[in-house]
Amino acid sequence: MNNIDRAPKGGCLGINKEWYEGGKFLPQIPRQKQKGSKPKKAMGKQCIAPYKWVKSENNSLSIYTQIELFLTVEYPTGETLWDDPVSYRADQKFNPEIMKRHAQAMGWDEEYQKRLLSLAGSWEKGQNFFSVNEETKELTFYKN
Repeated sequence: MNNIDRAPKGGCLGINKEWYEGGKFLPQIPRQKQKGSKPKKAMGKQCIAPYKWVKSENNSLSIYTQIELFLTVEYPTGETLWDDPVSYRADQKFNPEIMKRHAQAMGWDEEYQKRLLSLAGSWEKGQNFFSVNEETKELTFYKN
């Protein structure tokens, strides 16, 4: 390592015109030190459909984010795609076969699968949000 990479004893001005104490690494470019960026403030919005974000009024959860992996689009040719970025539009349908494959692979229990089916049914009826009662484990759905 070169001594040029570090400030000499007593300190010196760096190429960026800032003071560096002795032994500190010196900058190699004249750019000023930058402060870290501030974290962005959360907006409180949740995704309820592709590219649609809405603020939940009662701190409930988005149904769409729970079931989006299991949505498919059926084309007029009869072809069904589930991982097609172009297919993000209103004619998405919940596909229980995809959910069953995921459930098998992930080892989900029957109760969780029934809950997902309930969420999907509510989403297809136009509901966007749900909340869970901690005591009874019942789901409550909201349109918002």
